[in-house]
Amino acid sequence: MSKLYRRANREVLALDEVSLSVEPGKLVAVIGGRGSGKTTLMKIAAGLEQPDSGRVLIGGRRLDQMSDRELTRMRRGEMSCVWGSPVPIGGSVVQDLVALPIRMLSGDARTALRESGRALSLAGVSHCADASINELSDGERRLVHLAQAIVTKPRLMLLDQPASDLNIVDEKLLINVLRNLAADARVAVLMTARNANEATTADEIATLRSGTIIAGASPAMHEPAQANVLPLDGHRRDAGRGDASA
Repeated sequence: MSKLYRRANREVLALDEVSLSVEPGKLVAVIGGRGSGKTTLMKIAAGLEQPDSGRVLIGGRRLDQMSDRELTRMRRGEMSCVWGSPVPIGGSVVQDLVALPIRMLSGDARTALRESGRALSLAGVSHCADASINELSDGERRLVHLAQAIVTKPRLMLLDQPASDLNIVDEKLLINVLRNLAADARVAVLMTARNANEATTADEIATLRSGTIIAGASPAMHEPAQANVLPLDGHRRDAGRGDASA
């Protein structure tokens, strides 16, 4: 798919014929620096923007053929989106905060609390259930935000730079939780990161630069030797530039 923005007297090609497939049980990371096209890719995957060419399918359904109401319902259920750093909501108790999406969907307080406990356990922060969100560390807060995203049992999770601004310990903990969640709950997880150090346990890593896949190259620092660097069409290429088909 491709996406072109027109700004003042210039055009910016944010995405240039990139393709992406995320399978259930897999964690796929797209890495790239500022302006690489990562956030545009995530917005299109979430149905918040439409590509100029190409299409997005989730479970065989095309997002461009869904109504706004259908897309909203999908984002509240089988798709879950996490954008950037979480914003604390007053002095909310963690368990109640995580239960909120279920209460909004069903109005069943008992079910909401039960699912909240399950999600907190999956995110590794059960010990925070009765605490105020404002009492938590940055890493704990990020994991609670993740628990809120998985409480509805989504089939697909989209996370835009979930590990940004975390220290290296919390960063590794968060990515390990995502990897385990993908494997154990058979969730398809797509995340973005600034560099491969933020996604060392991903099943696949694709490097995006100026809207194009750069196979075997990293926009920042280095790429861990154990990472599988793939173009977004899922086929291995030799080092160098590789274009993905729409």
